[in-house]
Amino acid sequence: PYLPFRTATGYFRLDDANLIGNDVTFAIEPEGEIAARIVLDLGRKEEVGADLSFASTQARLQHVSAFIALPPGFARGRFSASGSFEGWLDPDEPLFRELDGRVQLEVENGAVRSEIPLMLRFAKATEGDTPFANEDELKYETLKATIDFDQGRISTDDFEIEGPLRVYVQGEIDTRAEPSQINAVVGIFMFRTSGELLDTLPLVKYFLPGSGRGLVGAYLRADGPVASPEVKTLPLETLMSTVPSALKAPFKVLGYLFKSGEDPS
Repeated sequence: PYLPFRTATGYFRLDDANLIGNDVTFAIEPEGEIAARIVLDLGRKEEVGADLSFASTQARLQHVSAFIALPPGFARGRFSASGSFEGWLDPDEPLFRELDGRVQLEVENGAVRSEIPLMLRFAKATEGDTPFANEDELKYETLKATIDFDQGRISTDDFEIEGPLRVYVQGEIDTRAEPSQINAVVGIFMFRTSGELLDTLPLVKYFLPGSGRGLVGAYLRADGPVASPEVKTLPLETLMSTVPSALKAPFKVLGYLFKSGEDPS
């Protein structure tokens, strides 16, 4: 609904029904910047055509959460992003319902509130003592993702959180359905001290050579309404056929640790 900013500058002109903005820059309050090129088609009565490209630097998620339709307090961290959108904006429809585009996002030293049902279901499905159970938010060092928008479908092939808990996601959310639906495969990996039991997760049980910490992980599939999906662990025998190749990387690396001389790629 709004973008908090200190100053905004740019060059605008009208070309028939098109409002064109070049070199548009918003200085975000209290820090960060968004630069954009904007073309708005004002020729229709019920909706506005939009052709937008942008890049943001050194802003913080918590300061722009309302503008990008995130719940207040849902996420924080310093982020950089770039991308483009094209389509139509209808005041009676959700923001991305009629837009196509792609966004590349990188966030540093942040956190995501984990009290939402999806996170809780992931925690329950892993059956372990996870950071989900100990805190009301998931802290991370980096969050990276390429997110595609296709008229209400939001998808990613490379969503990755790196921190005490490592999360890899490939999947899609369909915002056109009522309620919105998710279909995703999630890899969750965590470090635990070697004195703890490491057999609470069904898929992986390794000790890293020369380390006093254990790496434990599981792959899960989430299907159904975003607010209450069905989350199940994927059996080991289904991994080679079911799990996307991008999410197999942690297993390949672990295998390489115990098979010297082989190429993990």
